Amino acid sequence: MTTGDSPSTQFLTLESLRLILFGGKGGVGKTSCAFSAALLIAQNRPASKVVLVSTDPAHSTRDAL
Repeated sequence: MTTGDSPSTQFLTLESLRLILFGGKGGVGKTSCAFSAALLIAQNRPASKVVLVSTDPAHSTRDAL
Protein backbone atom coordinates (compact mmCIF):
# COMPACT_ATOMS: atom_id res chain seq x y z
CA MET A 1 0.00 0.00 0.00
CA THR A 2 1.35 3.44 -0.88
CA THR A 3 1.16 6.53 1.27
CA GLY A 4 -2.27 8.16 1.17
CA ASP A 5 -4.18 5.06 0.08
CA SER A 6 -7.29 4.32 2.09
CA PRO A 7 -8.17 0.73 3.01
CA SER A 8 -11.10 0.92 0.56
CA THR A 9 -8.71 1.44 -2.40
CA GLN A 10 -5.98 -0.92 -1.21
CA PHE A 11 -7.19 -3.68 -3.58
CA LEU A 12 -6.16 -1.49 -6.53
CA THR A 13 -2.50 -2.06 -5.66
CA LEU A 14 -2.69 -5.88 -5.73
CA GLU A 15 -0.49 -7.43 -8.42
CA SER A 16 -3.09 -10.15 -8.97
CA LEU A 17 -5.70 -7.59 -10.07
CA ARG A 18 -6.57 -8.06 -13.75
CA LEU A 19 -10.09 -6.71 -14.34
CA ILE A 20 -12.38 -4.19 -12.68
CA LEU A 21 -15.96 -3.50 -13.75
CA PHE A 22 -17.92 -0.45 -12.63
CA GLY A 23 -21.70 -0.58 -12.85
CA GLY A 24 -24.69 1.39 -11.68
CA LYS A 25 -27.40 3.81 -12.69
CA GLY A 26 -26.70 6.80 -14.91
CA GLY A 27 -24.98 9.78 -13.35
CA VAL A 28 -23.54 7.99 -10.31
CA GLY A 29 -19.87 8.45 -11.28
CA LYS A 30 -18.94 5.20 -13.02
CA THR A 31 -16.68 6.95 -15.52
CA SER A 32 -15.00 9.06 -12.83
CA CYS A 33 -14.35 5.98 -10.69
CA ALA A 34 -13.06 3.97 -13.65
CA PHE A 35 -10.75 6.78 -14.75
CA SER A 36 -9.43 7.30 -11.21
CA ALA A 37 -8.83 3.58 -10.73
CA ALA A 38 -7.03 3.28 -14.08
CA LEU A 39 -4.83 6.26 -13.22
CA LEU A 40 -3.92 4.86 -9.79
CA ILE A 41 -3.13 1.44 -11.24
CA ALA A 42 -1.00 2.97 -14.01
CA GLN A 43 0.94 5.01 -11.45
CA ASN A 44 1.56 1.92 -9.30
CA ARG A 45 2.59 -0.24 -12.30
CA PRO A 46 4.78 1.97 -14.52
CA ALA A 47 6.12 -1.02 -16.48
CA SER A 48 2.64 -2.35 -17.28
CA LYS A 49 -0.02 -1.31 -19.76
CA VAL A 50 -3.42 -0.28 -18.44
CA VAL A 51 -6.46 -0.26 -20.73
CA LEU A 52 -9.58 1.75 -19.92
CA VAL A 53 -12.60 0.62 -21.95
CA SER A 54 -16.14 1.98 -21.85
CA THR A 55 -19.28 0.33 -23.17
CA ASP A 56 -21.25 3.53 -22.64
CA PRO A 57 -22.81 4.64 -25.94
CA ALA A 58 -22.15 8.27 -24.92
CA HIS A 59 -18.37 7.63 -24.89
CA SER A 60 -17.82 9.82 -21.85
CA THR A 61 -14.36 8.32 -21.23
CA ARG A 62 -12.84 10.81 -23.68
CA ASP A 63 -14.38 13.69 -21.71
CA ALA A 64 -12.72 12.41 -18.52
CA LEU A 65 -9.31 12.47 -20.18
